[in-house]
Amino acid sequence: MSKTMENDDMFIDVEQIKSIDLDSPSTPSIVYQLLAECIGTMFIVIIGVNAVHAAVLANGAAGNFQVGIMFALGIMWGIYTAGPISGGHLNPAITAAIALLRPGSFAFWKVPCYWAAQSLGAF
Repeated sequence: MSKTMENDDMFIDVEQIKSIDLDSPSTPSIVYQLLAECIGTMFIVIIGVNAVHAAVLANGAAGNFQVGIMFALGIMWGIYTAGPISGGHLNPAITAAIALLRPGSFAFWKVPCYWAAQSLGAF
C-alpha cells in the first residue's frame, strides 16, 4: 500500500524558489544588528559568570573544565543568536579587527555603535 500526498502544501513550490532574487540580499537594519550584538554578549556573560559562581559555591567541585565548557557554550549560543544578523562579533577587539582588516565588508562608522551595544550587553 503506497502513501499518497493529498495536501499540496507539503510540496516545494519551485516557481516561488525561482523568484527569489539572490543578487540583492537584504541586510538587517543597524538597530537589529546592535540588538543582536547586545543579546549575544549578554549570553556569554550570563552563562560564563554563572558557571564561575556555581563553581565557587560548590567549593571547587566544578573544576576549570566545567567552567570552560560553560563559557564555550555561552559563546556558541551568542554566535548562533547574533551571527546571522550582525556577524556575531560579540567582542570589541573582534569588531575593531574586522573593521581594520576588512574595510570593504564592515563599515568603520559601525565600530563605536557595536562597542556600545557589546558593553551594554556585558552589563
